[in-house]
Amino acid sequence: MEAPLSRICRPLSRRHLFLAAKPRRQVAAFSTTIRRAQEVESGKGNPVLHRRTPSRFAQSLDALDTGKSHQASSSQGGTAPTDQDLVQVRQAVNVVLKHKAIPSEKESLSALEALEAVARKVSGVQQSKPSRKTEDSSPASAILSLDSRPAPAPSSKISATTIDMISDSAFNIISHPTVDITPAMLRQYVLIQSLLLRPDSFPEVFDLYRTKPIPSLSSTKAVTFSDPKPDAIATAVPAATASLALTSALQKHSLDLALSVIETTFRASSFSRSKIFRQALPPIGGAALAPFALYTLASSLAPYQNMLPPENFTAMAFAGMLTYTTAIGTIGYVALTTSNDQMHRVTWATGMPLWERWVREDERAAVDRVAISFGFREKWRWGEEEGAEWEGLREWIGQRGMVLDQVGLMEGME
Repeated sequence: MEAPLSRICRPLSRRHLFLAAKPRRQVAAFSTTIRRAQEVESGKGNPVLHRRTPSRFAQSLDALDTGKSHQASSSQGGTAPTDQDLVQVRQAVNVVLKHKAIPSEKESLSALEALEAVARKVSGVQQSKPSRKTEDSSPASAILSLDSRPAPAPSSKISATTIDMISDSAFNIISHPTVDITPAMLRQYVLIQSLLLRPDSFPEVFDLYRTKPIPSLSSTKAVTFSDPKPDAIATAVPAATASLALTSALQKHSLDLALSVIETTFRASSFSRSKIFRQALPPIGGAALAPFALYTLASSLAPYQNMLPPENFTAMAFAGMLTYTTAIGTIGYVALTTSNDQMHRVTWATGMPLWERWVREDERAAVDRVAISFGFREKWRWGEEEGAEWEGLREWIGQRGMVLDQVGLMEGME
């Protein structure tokens, strides 16, 4: 059935005439504006830097700071520790704080583990025994398992005073003059404060880990203290512990705290020296021994040929194998130090030495996490962030030989 002629020839409305008169470019811009406005209303287009929907982790922190509490179900929320739990914790803490001499690492770890058990009960995170496969593949997976799991809101039975008591007890153990902080104790402390949503003391504790005087017993059984070496390899904060501390700072959404954690961990000279000692020395040692191994191999192959004198064959074979090994090693070194597939928003500035790029890669990756956390969620909006806080972050990154949102590497700008 054909439509009536009057319906086909119906005059256009003013809105249709307005849109028809507009160029296509303006109509597309108008549609884009409407779409972005809808995203902002729905919360998808809000920048994380200026307006971010607080996670359950941050909501719990705000509730505890204001003295309020959220109702939580018994399956998700934490439970108040019993009097027996608190008594056991106080006894373990007093063993360390009231020790007449220097408490052993076992005693300090036992006290921190008791605090961790109570902190897990408060936060509602059940302690699960890692599988055999997980332990073999990554020893730090138990710590980093908190990275992708938000802590549930505390139960209404848990007061801020109880949480502060647990947090202060852990800090008192770490900062006690006669307690020698070990990597295991530092990891335990970071884990406790992360469970309690109290990451503010991390920079201070990391500085204390490097600069705290070392206690020791003299011949008269008196406690003496020796000056520490802040730049020593032994004072480097383990990468897994620093990563967990940075995660807690980002969950709290504190830019100053996140940058302070990076300054006291990944940017410390002890961390760089530790990385060179643990990861660079074996390849460097192998490269130094390579000429001797190649000459031995070339001389052992000389008796199996009869075209050249053994001395000439050894020299030619050694020169060939050494050239081949040097060329392959150089290509591998350049490929390792110039790879940027793992970079998202923060890249190295032009002219940064290749060796320094490799040594500071952990620092750059940590700064990259901060930029992603405080910027827009949508990749197509990266580079549009504004505000004094964001400009301060950009300047902080630039002063350390890195570039935030390099135009040539952004999506669609290749």
